[in-house]
Amino acid sequence: MALRKEEERLCRELGNKDGLSISLANQALLLNSIPGRREEARRLADEALAIATRHGYQQLVPQIQRIRNDIPPGAE
Repeated sequence: MALRKEEERLCRELGNKDGLSISLANQALLLNSIPGRREEARRLADEALAIATRHGYQQLVPQIQRIRNDIPPGAE
């Protein structure tokens, strides 16, 4: 997770929107498997999806949407 957070920081610093979207989605995927961290996973997946949609990364959108859909709603 520390490497993903560093990747996120670098992508934000460099303005790398597709890399940022992927990094956030991967963090969400990891956090979804940890009870008590699913709300954070949902938030990251939502941000990743918003970035991918806003910047026209059409190949990323369905992949991120699948990650987002796999996070149980309200289950903490």
